[in-house]
Amino acid sequence: MLKESYKIRMGKDYLPSQEPLILYPGDIFFTEPTGTFGRMVLWATNPPSGHEDQGTAHTGIVVEGGLAKDAIIVDSYAFGVRRTKLSKSFGHKAMLLARPLNIPTNDLANIISRAEQAADDRVRYGYIHLFYFLIDALRDKLFKRPLKKRLTNLAKSSEAMVCSRFVSWAFRIRDPDYSFGVEDHLATPNDILDFVLDNLGTRYTIVHPWGKLPNTEG
Repeated sequence: MLKESYKIRMGKDYLPSQEPLILYPGDIFFTEPTGTFGRMVLWATNPPSGHEDQGTAHTGIVVEGGLAKDAIIVDSYAFGVRRTKLSKSFGHKAMLLARPLNIPTNDLANIISRAEQAADDRVRYGYIHLFYFLIDALRDKLFKRPLKKRLTNLAKSSEAMVCSRFVSWAFRIRDPDYSFGVEDHLATPNDILDFVLDNLGTRYTIVHPWGKLPNTEG
């Protein structure tokens, strides 16, 4: 269900409704947290003043477009960066879908290429990275403010990736043209979503608000 804050912030920045909805390479998806792990990720990656109204715990990139039942995504999940069908992994979940604007074709191809290369290389999932996020979240909530010294900085040299680090890294082909306003290792799913919402109409548009995607079966 679309949050009220989204309606206010998005205004008229929605792409006109498509029937049927067609996904494009480079689209970024965000899923609502479900289950214990999803809620833990959401809690760990939200600062005290955080984005509780947004409530996303996972993000990834569409690398092959089409109907939702046919679209191929790359994300970092469970055992690492993978290439999979969107409908197989998230067809049952509510999600928001954003589309980057004004990215030249060659640059978009480079973003997709980086994403697929990470899947081919079987880059590991950043469980230690997530642990650092958890400790930082505990410290922030204990002191009721974000602390300047972040344990998460220890993950900067690691090659393993949580989902948001993967998306931020894939889009950083010409820093800072397509970055999300935060260093890759510090990026959370909500940081990326917040950046998208703050740049609607200029750098991003919403092609599907919160809800289950149509055409995920078949």
